[in-house]
Amino acid sequence: MLGYEGWSNTKALRNRIKSDIKYLKSKGAKLVIVSFHWGEERKYFANATQKGLARFTIDSGADLILGHHPHVIQGVENYKGKMIIYSLGNFCFGGNKNPQDKDTFIFKQTFKFKDGKLIDNKNYEIIPCSVSSVTNRNNYQPTPLKDKDAKRVLDRIKSYSR
Repeated sequence: MLGYEGWSNTKALRNRIKSDIKYLKSKGAKLVIVSFHWGEERKYFANATQKGLARFTIDSGADLILGHHPHVIQGVENYKGKMIIYSLGNFCFGGNKNPQDKDTFIFKQTFKFKDGKLIDNKNYEIIPCSVSSVTNRNNYQPTPLKDKDAKRVLDRIKSYSR
């Protein structure tokens, strides 16, 4: 796993990402997951910096991108057969006692290997959640959503995934 601040899509950051992924693979890493702290707070759509860095990182050998910081969910993208999660939203965040938008999600992906080679990365699940088990405040108990609320969150993610 690697993690970066992705505020700017600079040559220096790209060089570091590419070098770090190459180093991990030279040491035997079979799977590289990259986490980015990026994006604009309370913006539901990924910006050009997020998209550029994510795609560059996949092109450099990463297998999954997990983004966070906007405090709201953003879309997902399948880029060259690899998933980019632009923002998971908040999950268990103590910075707001009653956020207006309590939607979040868990991204669960299974990777299968054979003889040390990644052979399948297509099995994933988005589990819609709320940051709270109650609606009138944040009780810091993330809770999976069901039925119409789960569908609502999945529909939101889909609408942000352009």
